[in-house]
Parts: sequence; structure tokens; C-alpha cells
Amino acid sequence: MTSMLNYPKGILRKSPFPKGMPCPKDSFGAVGLWNKQLMLSAIIVFAGVFVLSSCGGDDDKPKPKPVTVTSLSVTEGPAGTTVTVTGTNFDAVVSKNKVFFGEKEAKVTGGTTTTLATKVPVGAATGYVYVQVGTAAKIKGPMFTVKQNQLTIDLKGVNNDAEEARVAHKTTVAGFMDLASSDLELGDIDSDYGYQFLGTRFMNIAIPKGSVIEKAYIQFSADDYGNSPLVMKIWGEKEDTGEFKSTLKNISSRMKTTAAVSWEVPEWTEAEVKSTDKTKFRGPKQATADLKTIVQEIIDGTNWNSGGNMTFIFDIESDVNSAAFKAGIRGREVETWSNDANTAGTSTELSEAAASLIIEFR
Repeated sequence: MTSMLNYPKGILRKSPFPKGMPCPKDSFGAVGLWNKQLMLSAIIVFAGVFVLSSCGGDDDKPKPKPVTVTSLSVTEGPAGTTVTVTGTNFDAVVSKNKVFFGEKEAKVTGGTTTTLATKVPVGAATGYVYVQVGTAAKIKGPMFTVKQNQLTIDLKGVNNDAEEARVAHKTTVAGFMDLASSDLELGDIDSDYGYQFLGTRFMNIAIPKGSVIEKAYIQFSADDYGNSPLVMKIWGEKEDTGEFKSTLKNISSRMKTTAAVSWEVPEWTEAEVKSTDKTKFRGPKQATADLKTIVQEIIDGTNWNSGGNMTFIFDIESDVNSAAFKAGIRGREVETWSNDANTAGTSTELSEAAASLIIEFR
């Protein structure tokens, strides 16, 4: 039996079934079913070739070239130092490149596919420099050593250091302000005002917001000696409210920082105070404890701007009524702006006598 089903005219195909065997009862007939199977096989083979060809096409796509960071124009300096980062395969669109000094991101100000211009960001610490192109992983480059900035700010102006009577004493009421004293009593009882709060104010402090304070202290010059066991408590003013005024309690009423520091003042001998060696009367013994936590709180304040002013408030932490304190020779006294040197009229004497604020930061 031969079948002419679904074949072009003139083409004859033999049934795949033995002579006399009936064809399967489907709409295609035996020969149609057989050809259908061949057709499906051909489609499967074609599809497989297509898929393999498609997969192979990915290998033909160009792979991105690896980013490298090879060198820095300078490898040390303080915040603000200009640095050119050199490498390969940076993005030609400058905004798609990022530079990091450790974990601190720096602003990229210009560049090419092989160089990026930037500055050491405020608050950066010593560590590796990284470049990130687009959303790819950061690429590590050379090490950069961040050096600390140091500021020395001399106290200037008659109303920027002052004393306030802690309690009523003789004819003086509590809170009375003395703006023109020739010295500041550190735990020493004033004949007219008794024990006092002290205030010092420093102006034009150029520390950018976001800086990290590494060290801070006030350097005094001794005006008189003493050896009573003295501890002074120091705060900052949370936000500067200006120079001191004659208004009662104009030191103690100011809003203090949460941070406070205790300064255990060592003995100052008569020989040291009268020495011609500056390091004896204006040296480590006359420097406060580290005030970095206080300064950090001030510059982290909402309204801090570089060039702002800082005020520090001192009070006696020692028990001035204790037998040990009373057995001593007294507290200490330091020079002020309104001192004998001011009368002498030389700026050198003034800068050596009045207090200075020293801050190291990055």
C-alpha cells in the first residue's frame, strides 16, 4: 500500500509499516506521523544550535579593562592638600569616579582616564587611597599619611578673660564680674572676691566643621606660685555668646558643654615663677589637661563655622575647705591680658603673658 498523503505531486513514499498491517488511526496517517516526528527532531536540533550560537556570542563581547591606581603626586600632608591620583582606565566622565582616603570620600575636581585631581578631605586619617569607577568595587592604591594641622591662638582683648565671684565675699555680691584683673586666681582666694569662676575666650579659630580634634590645651603663664592640692574643672561654652560683660554671673550663667575635663594642677615653685627661663613659668606645668573632647563638641555644634570663637569656663573642683588644701601655700595665679606687660606696651610681652589656645586637628 502506498500513500500520497501530504506529499508533492509525483513523489511516492512507501509506508513504514509491513504490507497488510493497518495504518494507525490518526488524522495524519502513518506516513504523516512518521514525517511529523522527523520534523520535530529537526526543530530540536536547530534550536540547540541556535542556543549554543547565542551563548558563544557573549564571549565575543569586549571585556572592561581593569582599573589600576599606581601613584600619588604627594604621599603626605594635612587636610586640604591637593593630590593627583594616577592610574589607568578611569572613567572619562569625571563625576563617575570617586576617590577615598581610607573611609573618607574626597571631592574629585577634575581628571582624565589616567589622572584624578582631588584634595585630602577634612577628618581623613592615615591610610590607603582608593578609587571607585561607577558601581565597581574600590581599587586600592598607595598609602597616604595625613599630617595634623596645628593652630596657636593668643588671647587678645581686655574683655576676653575675666573672673566672677562664686559667693558673696566681704562687700562683693555673688556673681560680681571683674574684667580688668591683672591675674586670674586658679583656686586661690582673692582678697576682695573670694574664690572665683574664671573665663577665657579665644577668637578667629580657623577649624573647618567636620574636623577631628587630636589634642587641645590652654597654655598659661604663671603669675604666682602655690602648692595646695588643686584640681580645676573646665568646660567650654556650647555656643559663643560674645566677650565677657559686667552683668552678674556672666561666666557661670553661660551654657556649658556636656564634655568637661579635670585639670590636676601641679605645684608651681617660687623659683619657677621668677625664672628667666620661659619654660619654667610658661611650660608644661602651666598647660591645662587635654581639652580635645570639649573642642570637638564645640566644632560639632550646629552653628559652628570656621573662624568662630571659643570660650572656656573654669571652676574649683578641689575641696578648698579640706585640711590638705588649707595646709598648702595657696592655689595658683596666671597672667591675663590686663597685666603689667600690657602697661609696658610691647606686643612680645603681651603674647608671652596672656593665655594661648593650642589645637591639633585633621
